[in-house]
Amino acid sequence: TGATKQLIKASDPQDCGWDKFHDELGAQFPGLREKFARLPTLQGFVLHSQDGTCRMTARWHDGITRVSLHDPGHQDPDPAAEHIYFGAMQTEIDTLRATSESTPFLVWRQNAQGKISWANNSYLELA
Repeated sequence: TGATKQLIKASDPQDCGWDKFHDELGAQFPGLREKFARLPTLQGFVLHSQDGTCRMTARWHDGITRVSLHDPGHQDPDPAAEHIYFGAMQTEIDTLRATSESTPFLVWRQNAQGKISWANNSYLELA
């Protein structure tokens, strides 16, 4: 979708990849990493989010992986409105990112295995 393409374009290319993908979605979709490890054999799978609000489908075809997230209660927005919504969300994310990076407090994020997947500047200066 257009929103997905914009999210990918706005992401940091140095911080992308399967590890980032698993870190971001693994808590919402238990068993995600294990399913993806078996995707070439399975050829596809469906996972439901822990809270039941979202469904992920993954397909494998000729070495290419396609992942789709589906929100059953969500209607596709008007493309013009989608652009406005995305712009507002991006502004909010940028503001929150700048705030968390400049705060004098240690802030970090851990995945389910305890691995730190993100830390602010105050944390990194002490590490």
